[in-house]
Order: sequence, then structure tokens, then C-alpha cells
Amino acid sequence: MTENETARPQYLCPGRARLTSTYRFRGQVGHLLDDPGQVYGRTIEKVLEWLSEKEPHLLPVPDWHLSSFRKEEQGQVLEVVSLPHRSIWSARLTHPDVGLGEQYKPVAGRSWTTDVSVVAEGGRVNFGIEVFASTLNPEAPQPAFIRPGVIRSLAESAGLSQVRPLDGKPWKVESPEDLDALEILLSDRDRDLAVVVVSQPDPRRWAGPGEAPESLLDCEALARKTLGYAHVAKLPFSLSFEWTKRVGKSWSVFDGAVRTYMPGLDFEHDPLSAHPLAFKDRILVFSGENAEGPEAFRGFLVKKLWVTMPRVPFPWQPLVFVPDARVIESEERARETLGGEACADCQKQYERQAEALKDKIRSAEEEANKWLQVADDYLKDLDYHRQQTHVLQGAVEALRAQLEEKTGQSLDAEIPIPDNYEVMPDWVDEHLAGRLVFLPRAARAVKDAVYQDPPLVYKGLLLLANEYRNMRLVVEEGGKEKFEARCEELGLRFGGSMTEVAVGEYEDEYFVPYPVGSGLKRKLEFHLRRGNSRDERQCLGIYFFWDEQARLVVVGSLPAHLRTRAT
Repeated sequence: MTENETARPQYLCPGRARLTSTYRFRGQVGHLLDDPGQVYGRTIEKVLEWLSEKEPHLLPVPDWHLSSFRKEEQGQVLEVVSLPHRSIWSARLTHPDVGLGEQYKPVAGRSWTTDVSVVAEGGRVNFGIEVFASTLNPEAPQPAFIRPGVIRSLAESAGLSQVRPLDGKPWKVESPEDLDALEILLSDRDRDLAVVVVSQPDPRRWAGPGEAPESLLDCEALARKTLGYAHVAKLPFSLSFEWTKRVGKSWSVFDGAVRTYMPGLDFEHDPLSAHPLAFKDRILVFSGENAEGPEAFRGFLVKKLWVTMPRVPFPWQPLVFVPDARVIESEERARETLGGEACADCQKQYERQAEALKDKIRSAEEEANKWLQVADDYLKDLDYHRQQTHVLQGAVEALRAQLEEKTGQSLDAEIPIPDNYEVMPDWVDEHLAGRLVFLPRAARAVKDAVYQDPPLVYKGLLLLANEYRNMRLVVEEGGKEKFEARCEELGLRFGGSMTEVAVGEYEDEYFVPYPVGSGLKRKLEFHLRRGNSRDERQCLGIYFFWDEQARLVVVGSLPAHLRTRAT
């Protein structure tokens, strides 16, 4: 560049923000209150009390009679639009990410928005809330999926319902009439929450200690944790046969199994995989980060619902959130201003313009609904193909079992064990396809691997694809013992990679993009380790997690140890 040339200005292009809904709910309020006329005001009062606890400096007086206002302070914004003559009230709170204690560290550049709406219509008071996070950083970790405290507050003080009351307690199905109600609940088009049916084990086939329990899971704890996400129903063994007659064996749940019936259930057209079923044997041997068996499965199910339910689409009508409430309020003010005869022409012009804008909004909503339907169709197609994949996996596993029975030895015994890392990604694709996935990060990591015993790394991957996977799928009895015996034979230690509290400091290391290209992330929950030295030539670490839906092991990092507070 010459001295006379002017340097071109440099511009920052931040790109499109990534929005993630972490909680969504709509329902009705007030069945616990004696005076129906007080429900609208009491609901708003509870919301304002909750908001004042979150941001007391923005809302010093939580009074539901307050007119519309907007208050901003240091990047925190609270806006309320109140239209009492139309029984419409909405609030929007936006603030930077400040974290939540030790468990969730703040993420720079991330902001949170909470939208709340209360609308009285047709003798019912409707309540809705959505919480979403926004960030421009594509590498930012997934936000925390946390239920807003106002949900429990309304459920306990005023009564919250969606098709059925929501009180954080399990529903005990005790009669054929209750089965009728359960069937109606599952088929209700207004149901936006999951229904988790926990069945009682067959007392005649119970091999555990004592008598068969009412359920394998702690349903009281499950219902508390999933309030606002799901209805939890306990199905006794005495009614399981009747339930099977009503919905068919494929759609039923019995003998200690747990089934999650998702919203929009269609018995005729939905794939079974869209409404997951976990059998008793799998629940009893389920392995989690800090627990085993039913307790571990309950924790897994809770977290699954926390993440899955905010992605379920549903219409918000008749709820009105702040952006739409602003439009209604502006229209009313404009009509008041343009009410005189001198402004008759102005009013007509305004009304024509308003109609044009409404048409544009309707068109945009129709387009959005169309794409939502396309996305829903793709999800159903994905579920179908996932189910077919499971069928093919089962067929392959059956063939493997037959061949192993004929030859008298494991097919994995014939797999060659290389003595270098160069061929590891291709080796995984060739010999472990359908059982274990090597993420791109793992493939990059082995290029620079220095661990002195490459064959042990290959044997560790075989262990995960064979004994560990068999244990997770409950392919045979004693799966856990066989896995532990093989670990001991190879000198490997299995365990959780790091606690949720500590992992926040090293999020970039312990979370990996998955599914690849989706923008989502998964934690590398477990590891196989050997050695305690800080010398990477003598320390092995294979970090992975279990993909429950795909039924395979996902390896994200190896063979070096990932950092911890100790290192």
C-alpha cells in the first residue's frame, strides 16, 4: 500500500445468533383457588414475585396493577405490557449470562431471554413461558436446561394443569376408569407434555430381593424432577394386561418397563422409536456417571426430558407475548390519537397500513408453520430410519452370534491389531462399524499420539465395541461382570470422566460436537484409563459416551489424558 492510498476500513461481521430454547410450557392456572375471579391477578402476582427475586432492582414493587413499562439497567431489560381491559399481560426479561453457582459457569457473549404471558379467555386463565439463550459464538457450549422456578410456585399456590393437573406427584392408575383417562390423555391433541408410564414388575417372575416393588424407579422423585415436562403414571401389574389389550403389545408397557409417550401420539402412523421403551433388564443394569441401575436410569430419563421437551413444537394461542402485545397496544393508542374527524383520512390510511402489516405477519406465520411441518416430517423420517437401523443392527448381531456359535470363538478374535496409530480411523470404520463411532476430534488426536502401547489402545476400542456395548444392551446375563473382567485383564480402569461441577472449567475438552454438524454438543461422560504419570508416553485415556438412540459407543478423545484440576 502506498502512502497516498487510503486503508479500507475493517468491519466485524458477527453473523447469525444461535438461539436455543431451554424451556417451553403452556397450560392453565387456578384450579386450586376458590374464587375464579382472582385467578388472573394472582397468577400475575406470582410471576412478578418470581421476577422480583431474579431482578429486584428492575422490579422494586411487584404489583400486577402496574401499567406497561420498560426498565433497563446495565444490560438487563425488563419490559411489561399490560392490557387489563383485554385480560392480556406479558413480560420479557433479558440479561447476560451470569452462570448459576458452581455447576454452571457464565459464558461470555451469551444472553438469556424469558417470555411470560397470562391471558384470560373463555373462563380460563392461560399461562405460557419460554426461556431461550442467544449467542454469536458457534463454539459456545450448550446452555443449561433448567426449569424456571415460577412453574413450581404456580403449581403449589394456584394450581397448574395441562389436560391433567400438574402437582409434581405420580398419578397412580388404579382402575379401568383410570386406564380410560390415561388413553384419553395420550390421544389429546392439546397435550404438549410427555407421559412417562412406569409399570410394576411381574411378581411371578421377580428375581430380586423381597417382593416385587410397585415400580423399579422412584416415581415420587421422577415426578418432582419432571414437573412441567411430563406426567408420570404408575401402572400396576394387575392392569398391565388390560392396557396391552387396549393399545396392542407393541405400544404397551409391562413387567417393570418404562415407556415415554411423546406429544402428538398417533398409534396408527408413529414409529415405535418416537415413544421410547426401556425394558426391566436394561433398567436394572443401567450405568450412569454417579449411579447404577434404576437410579442411574431415572437420572438419564430426567435429563433426556429436560433437553427434549423444549424442542417439541406447539401453537401458543391464545397466549400473547411482549412483541405481539406491543403491536396490540400501539394499535389501540393510534386509534385513540386518530379518533377525531380531522384525522379520518389519516385513520383510514393507518388501518390500510395496519392490515397490510397483519397480512405480512400472517404470511410469515404460515411460512414458519410450513417449515415447522417440514422439520417435523424430517424428524419422523429420521425416527423411521433409526428404527430400520436398529433392525439391521439386530440382524447383524444375530448373524455374529450364529457364526461365533459355529466357530466356537469371538469374531473379534480374528481382527488384526496394528502396532501404529496411522491406520486407526480406517480400522475403526472397517471392523467396528455399527458398534463404535470415531469422532473427527479423535481421528485428529491420534495423528500426534505418543502413547507407547498402540495395541492396547486398539484392544480398548474392541472392549468398548464388544463387552461394554453388550453390557449396555443387556445382550446376555453377566454382561457387567464380563466387561469388568476384560478391563482387569487389560489393566484398564473404567469410570466417569469428570463431575458436572468440575467440567465447566475444561468445557472445550470434555464436550464434543455431536451429532456432527448439528451445532449440538455432548459430554464425554466416561473414560478407560491406564497410568498416573503426566508423561503422555505412559498414560492412556480413551474418552467416550453411550448414544442410547443409535445404540453405539462414541469415542471423542484418545489416547492422551484430558486436563483436570490436578493436572
